[in-house]
Amino acid sequence: MDGGLALVTRRRWAQEQFGSAVLGDIRRTRRLVSLATQMAGNSSGSIPQQTGAVADMKAAYRLFSADDVTHEAICRTHFAQTRERAGQLPLVFLLQDTTELNYTLHVPARVWGRSVTAAGCAACINRTCWRWIRPHGVRSD
Repeated sequence: MDGGLALVTRRRWAQEQFGSAVLGDIRRTRRLVSLATQMAGNSSGSIPQQTGAVADMKAAYRLFSADDVTHEAICRTHFAQTRERAGQLPLVFLLQDTTELNYTLHVPARVWGRSVTAAGCAACINRTCWRWIRPHGVRSD
């Protein structure tokens, strides 16, 4: 379980990164900040694991299903802040890692009472992560 200081730090980070996101309704922006705070506490968990409560999980799914809530709208402020911070340094290295999960050979499963094969769902998932560092080996964050 995270301590109180960790929660305060996560809230501050989430507010800085997403508090000015334009999502068509200020309540969505508040929900995004709240959700980012929860996600930062369990970054490898699923949305149900990250949110902890059924009401918060449903709110997260409602948020992501809104037309104004796009990847670009969520990330715009974060990307701008990253560019600004990196622009203050004479040189920055961007390290990139892509992980691919391939389910094409996965054994068929039953989902909601129905037989599903890899051909019937997303067969591959790609996740790309970026980290920027200063040339002297000091991490940026």
